[in-house]
Amino acid sequence: MMDFLLNHPRINYLQRCLRHLNDKDFIAEVLDIGKNPLKIEIERLGDKNPGRLIYIAQTMGCDGFFAELRFILHELYFCECFGMTPVVMMPAASCYCEKFPVNGTVNPFEYYFEPVSDVSLEDARQSSAVVKHNYYQRMYVHRIYGMKSGYLPTEEYLADMAKLVGRRLRLNAATAPMIKADIAAMLGGKKTLGVHVRGADFKRHYLNHPNMVSMDEYLARVESTMNGHSFERIFLATDDIEAPGKFRSRWGDMVYFYDDVARTNGDETIMRSQNSRPLHHYRLGLEVIRDMYTLAACDGLVAGLSNVSLFADVIRRSRGESFEIVDYINKGVKGK
Repeated sequence: MMDFLLNHPRINYLQRCLRHLNDKDFIAEVLDIGKNPLKIEIERLGDKNPGRLIYIAQTMGCDGFFAELRFILHELYFCECFGMTPVVMMPAASCYCEKFPVNGTVNPFEYYFEPVSDVSLEDARQSSAVVKHNYYQRMYVHRIYGMKSGYLPTEEYLADMAKLVGRRLRLNAATAPMIKADIAAMLGGKKTLGVHVRGADFKRHYLNHPNMVSMDEYLARVESTMNGHSFERIFLATDDIEAPGKFRSRWGDMVYFYDDVARTNGDETIMRSQNSRPLHHYRLGLEVIRDMYTLAACDGLVAGLSNVSLFADVIRRSRGESFEIVDYINKGVKGK
């Protein structure tokens, strides 16, 4: 009988479930398979890095850049909680991946950022103890901070993510000086209000995403903020092609924005766009990174709930700084 069951795993599985039909602990354990971040699987992929537990933090498709980066940040948090050595990978399925190396690497994360540890991705894939990645590990941070949505962070979460960014996230030598120079030229040493207008595919009202903020609501909130503070400039970061014109029609030459950025009309997402310009996918990532760091360099921030604006807040905190004013237009999260 035992040999029969060993040779027929499905039948073996069914009989085991039937035998434990009234075993609450067994039922709970089966239902927990693959969903409990604290139950990890370890794979042996080679002989490198003996004595170290390696974790390859990674995104799993084509999402907004800072959605992907926040997923990675959550996985770095998971690593640090349990003494793992992290390595970051964005796969070929990423919206920001080119078909050839950029800045000497085929890993889109390292197009822009330094490695997060002393272990390379190549060596991680040949290591003797590698934790198998799953979705629930990145969600562990929500459990710790009692968050129902990443768009509704707690103050403790923002403070701890800022410390984590300070330890792990560094622009690389190709990216840092370019962004620093662009920020200096954009802000010009003036007291600046940063504004992030999220349009494009947010108009589709995705489930579990922030409810759409209208252009009139953005303009009204910026108006009230400008009236209460002595800002000399407005820096506008947006994926919406109509937003710069609407802001310029109200505040004229006070409004600054990068004019070499791909934007979209209607409700099409920019991250999945196709364009004949060289390095389009790499530049999509670079442009939103530059927007985010420029927002973080401003003196105040007005924004809807978005990963870009929340990350700008985290970057600012990671430097031990705070905005003079932060005004999130919070209309809630659809489905929450």
